[in-house]
Amino acid sequence: MATRVSFSCEGNHTVASDGALLCQGTWIAEAVPAPFDWKTISPDQKAELAGFFLVGFITVAGVWFTGFVLKLVLSPLRRKHS
Repeated sequence: MATRVSFSCEGNHTVASDGALLCQGTWIAEAVPAPFDWKTISPDQKAELAGFFLVGFITVAGVWFTGFVLKLVLSPLRRKHS
């Protein structure tokens, strides 16, 4: 696989009338990291990510369920005092 590079200008850059970029300094080629590939993650890391997702889901669901139950318990009390 070919190395991916990105070019940057050390000095100021301008745009010519034909649309070309002109660099007053030196153009530098910098290596760009490879794009993310899900296949490079080990099964242990995938299990850990799934665990993090599950903990987050349980936290949100627990807060929602608590609010729902409190609403069910408190709504009859609110009607009696109205």
